[in-house]
Amino acid sequence: MRFRRRHTDRTPDTAGQSGASPQAAPADGTAPALGAEARRLTEEAAHAIGTGARKLSDAAVHTIAPEAKRLTGEAAHAIGEGAKRLSSAAAEAIGPEAKRLTEAGMKLGRQAQKKGRRWIDAIFGGDKVLWTVIVILLIFSMLLTFSATVYKPGGTPTAKLFNQLFFIFLGIGSLLVVHLIRYQIYGRLANLVFFTGLVLTVLAMLIGPEGAGARRDLVIPVINQPIQPFEILKIGVLMVLAKQLARRQKTIEHTPILPSLNPLRWMQDAQGNMDILRYETIPLLGPIAITCVLTFLSVGNSTTLIIATTCMVMLFIGRVRMADLGKIVALVAVAGIVFFAVGLGRSDTGRSRMASFKPDMLTKHVAYTRDSIEIYSYPPAVTPDGKVVPGETDQSINAKMSIASGGFFGKGPGMSTHRSNLAEAERDFAYAFIIEEYGAVGGLIILLLYLWLFFRTIQIFKKCGTAFPSLLVLGLGLMIVLQAMIHMLVSVSLFPITGQQLPLISKGGSSLVFTLMALGMILGVSRQTAERTLDTPKNESLFEHNND
Repeated sequence: MRFRRRHTDRTPDTAGQSGASPQAAPADGTAPALGAEARRLTEEAAHAIGTGARKLSDAAVHTIAPEAKRLTGEAAHAIGEGAKRLSSAAAEAIGPEAKRLTEAGMKLGRQAQKKGRRWIDAIFGGDKVLWTVIVILLIFSMLLTFSATVYKPGGTPTAKLFNQLFFIFLGIGSLLVVHLIRYQIYGRLANLVFFTGLVLTVLAMLIGPEGAGARRDLVIPVINQPIQPFEILKIGVLMVLAKQLARRQKTIEHTPILPSLNPLRWMQDAQGNMDILRYETIPLLGPIAITCVLTFLSVGNSTTLIIATTCMVMLFIGRVRMADLGKIVALVAVAGIVFFAVGLGRSDTGRSRMASFKPDMLTKHVAYTRDSIEIYSYPPAVTPDGKVVPGETDQSINAKMSIASGGFFGKGPGMSTHRSNLAEAERDFAYAFIIEEYGAVGGLIILLLYLWLFFRTIQIFKKCGTAFPSLLVLGLGLMIVLQAMIHMLVSVSLFPITGQQLPLISKGGSSLVFTLMALGMILGVSRQTAERTLDTPKNESLFEHNND
């Protein structure tokens, strides 16, 4: 009882001090009430404090923001001006060095590019357009050989195609080697090339295998491949003629190259005429005469005509007097008439071909004294052993039929229907075969390519300035294009059948290789022209001034 009273007595005091001393909290269940009150008071205090804080924050932001913005703007302005001054100072300090380094880098880049170009030019130097024409014509050659042999009944496509590819790569290799040789060396080797071709041509005529009524080939023992030495002779005579004309550029306009053909005048000045014969006629015209005679005896009329025409143009461009040129033409005409009248060389073949072109012009000629007449006879004939040989008129008709069937766009590669009717479609009638498969468009492209080749040759000729390389380039280019033109005229029946191949396209060995070598000489001269390493024209100049 005393305990309870004591507890009761203490209760008012505890209640009165509840807010002042948390340690004196009663233990009878009043703690939740006090907690709720405390939470309420806490929330009110937090609310009041938060509201005050927000008011203070808003006031501070309102007060501080403009000042901060002002300070930020001033700082940005100051920093920007400082950065600008530093940038200008850095640019002034670094600019010259950077410019120097940039220029040095560009210089190194140009040097590297030049080294790359020099490497390419070392292999494929010279006129790039001429290179392009050569490559396109060689592509046509591969397509022609493939189409003419693969689809031909009984043909051996792989053997003939690989054989053509072999000579193409051999010719390209020869071209790459030749075009790196300086033209001055061509002049030194001119006599050697001519006499080598002369000796080999004579050997072929004496001991070479006979074919088509003539001896014109020599068989290389190692590779067992025939070559035609007159291809070397053709290039050699043009090299010698260019060399001899170059030596005489200072006096050739005033010095006769032929002695007097009048016996009375010869007697009046025998020593002078002998000097002309010794120092002018023989060095200039001797190689031409020898080459034409051997070519006529071994190859035929058309090749002789091509060589003679090319040499005449070179003589004309080389400033030979018109009086001498007239005498030369007259002598060549007389020699041709004599050869045909006597029946020297391949005169029988020539007459039969002319008769096939215009039957009423000559008597129809059928003879069996030569193998060539058995192959090229007019009209079709039966040989003594019973073999029927088509005449040349038949070949002309087949060529025209092949061209007519091609239409405008052609039948397509490998779709020819006349390949079996054409004798050596991939050789003697390559142009007719191309028109049949590629149409008039293909034929026009081929024609333009050869004209383009000749045009680039003329451009190189004009840039040379010096007589020897100029005349050499002109002669080689003209000979190639003349051969192509005659082949095309034969294919369209505007010229008697000649047996001329289409340069770079017709299937062939030595003809393809030596044609590429001739083009290599032209590219070699054009390379030296681009490098400005040609000799300065002096007394050998073909022009009044140097062409820069």
